[in-house]
Amino acid sequence: MVDITIITEGISNLFKIGGVSTWLRDLTEGIPDINFSIINFSFIDNDSSIPMNQSQNNLKSFNNILLKDYPLSFNQIEQILKDHEFEETKIYHATSTGCASLCAIHLSKIKEKPFILTEHAIYWKESQETNELESGIEADKNITNKLKLIAKDAYKEAKIVISPTEFTRDIQISEGANSNKCKVISNGVDPERFKFNYRFPIKRLGFAGRIARIKNIERIINIWKLISSKNPELKFFIIGPIDDLDYYNYLKELINSLNLDSNVEFVNSYNRENWVQRIDLLLLASKMETQPYVVLESFASGILTVVPNIGGLPETVKDAGFIYDFRAKDEEIAIEVLNLISDEALFKEKILKGRKLAEETYTAEKMFNEYKNIYMNFL
Repeated sequence: MVDITIITEGISNLFKIGGVSTWLRDLTEGIPDINFSIINFSFIDNDSSIPMNQSQNNLKSFNNILLKDYPLSFNQIEQILKDHEFEETKIYHATSTGCASLCAIHLSKIKEKPFILTEHAIYWKESQETNELESGIEADKNITNKLKLIAKDAYKEAKIVISPTEFTRDIQISEGANSNKCKVISNGVDPERFKFNYRFPIKRLGFAGRIARIKNIERIINIWKLISSKNPELKFFIIGPIDDLDYYNYLKELINSLNLDSNVEFVNSYNRENWVQRIDLLLLASKMETQPYVVLESFASGILTVVPNIGGLPETVKDAGFIYDFRAKDEEIAIEVLNLISDEALFKEKILKGRKLAEETYTAEKMFNEYKNIYMNFL
């Protein structure tokens, strides 16, 4: 029997960039005296030969369930699960209110074990904003409404409802979650893993994350075009794995049409400690974000962060980066970035505040301790 079975969806590989993948890998490695098993629902036949760290003794199994259609009912999830056998567990821990929560609720009831929820992003809200799920499945109004109902069930059945930000917690409570069992546990990084460099003058701008439509990378490229027209010596990097090949090809065509081929480089391989050495400024334009690890890793590394005022980004970045109005015109954002990269005093002030946040507020150790305390209450 394992202590914790974490149920997630769409990750396929613990070693690729992505908030849930990073959180899951760090959490299981960071609490070595608790045993874990993973059930993952995948929508792409991404046959990862080593989906977990083989030297990690406390990670007992990684069960990847390949789906053709997205399950939206308990009957559907029951039919899927009947063909699979899993290790007995003491606690089920879901990482979303989609099919991961359906699975966790179902198993916790038939096995009579507690269910914990960590909601890294409001799934139904993401589908409402983008008309798709992170898995790449198109999401119409019907799917969004069903996801909202699943979320309400998850909030009711979970012993504890965890979120990385107050922004997410407030939405959970507004949708019926009991405030007494809602808890904020911020994502965390180990600042010692990241070399803090002084990167002025800024010469390399970049995006880091999954190549997915929700990241709104085409807007970043259009902003880069405006910036490069004023400062053609700057280099731009798009760092992260390709989640959506059609979208990736669209971005390449856009770069070509804007004559940015010589200025923009895709880096599809990813290493947490290495990607941060490639850029001096991180620019995000996501349609929805909660608390991305790339921002916390940027804080730890001395990268200046520029993010929109959506989701949990304002409360995460605080005054350690530049927060722009998502509704602003691209030209206005480009001007702000150009002003930032020419102001050394402001640059120094921001990156020092970011490093302090990485050392004191968003620490992996703090995150591990909080989760371990919750687990121990049920073990």
